[in-house]
Amino acid sequence: DETVVKMIGILKKETPILYKILIEDRNEYMVKRILDLRLKHEGYILVVVGAGHVEGMEELIKKELKLLNNTNFSFSFVVE
Repeated sequence: DETVVKMIGILKKETPILYKILIEDRNEYMVKRILDLRLKHEGYILVVVGAGHVEGMEELIKKELKLLNNTNFSFSFVVE
């Protein structure tokens, strides 16, 4: 959502430390947990996150999968 993107941009610009704690650090933690879960469970994993985390988490997941050279993992992001 465009409004969320604008709000996240303002947060990042005005309070970068808060942005790092609330967005970046949480994204990294959640992505690590998702990737750990996929190793322990077969089938689908449903993850629900706030709209402010979707873009960053998507980038992190793609980056991690590329580093792992993993082609057996697919994902999709739906924002509603």
